[in-house]
Amino acid sequence: MRKVSWKDIDLKIALPRNVKSTECIGELEEFIGQERAIKALETGLHINAKGYNVFVSGTTNTGRRTFVSRYLKKKVEGTKTPGDWIYVYNFDDPRSPNSISLEAGTGKIFQKEMNEFVEIAINSIGESFQSEDYQQKVTSIQNEQSEKRSNMLKELVEKAKEKDYTVQINQTGVATIPLWNGKPLTQEVYEALPEDYQKQITKKGEEVRELVNSYLLKLSKMEKDYGEKYKELNRKVASFAVEGHIKEMKDRFSESKEVVDFIESMKEDLLDNLGIFFSHEIDSKAFFGKRYAVNL
Repeated sequence: MRKVSWKDIDLKIALPRNVKSTECIGELEEFIGQERAIKALETGLHINAKGYNVFVSGTTNTGRRTFVSRYLKKKVEGTKTPGDWIYVYNFDDPRSPNSISLEAGTGKIFQKEMNEFVEIAINSIGESFQSEDYQQKVTSIQNEQSEKRSNMLKELVEKAKEKDYTVQINQTGVATIPLWNGKPLTQEVYEALPEDYQKQITKKGEEVRELVNSYLLKLSKMEKDYGEKYKELNRKVASFAVEGHIKEMKDRFSESKEVVDFIESMKEDLLDNLGIFFSHEIDSKAFFGKRYAVNL
């Protein structure tokens, strides 16, 4: 058998008369030799049901990605662009994000708007909490609370004094000390007293401890009430700081009830978590940015 050199090959390709070179020839639109693959793709695309997917496999550089992309592009020509699906924080069940369907292109706009809102809201609330007006209101509440606490303690001390006792309150707790001739009763003097006197002192001590317990309950309730006052002030200040931005967001996306509901829930969640702004361990922008992120 004779070995053929490439010089011996005379290959002639007949091109149309108006084609001078391969640059004039358009790209191949069909996928040659893959009729079964094309039929399978068509079958898969006609299944309009949830849970079905099309998986395309093949050898590298065979053009399967290009072909499928062109095929899909041609198939959807003239059809309505599918809507966007976004996933947002579920305030009722954080483990299960809420999905919201929007008009095509709206999801990206809402995502951008939310990112900007978080930035603006955090800055606005932070500035409000640093304002002179806010600081004055906080100081006013603190002074009122301190005065009320002081009056309650004075009342307790006076009632204890009527029973020949004094009360001392410090970081470690409350101490009730019996008095003798206006001075703290020492153990030595106590032991020298008649038994009847000792019993009277013990009985009065029990009565004073009941007064102390009553005082501590009132103090606890008072502290709780003032805690609510601080929260109410913070909510009012923060709500005013973001109300305009919230309204603007709701108006802009008013066509989607689900988005409006999310914005309302987000506002309430923001106001419920204002303690983050006073934390030295948590970055408020990072916390709320992640919490209110729109995943597209």
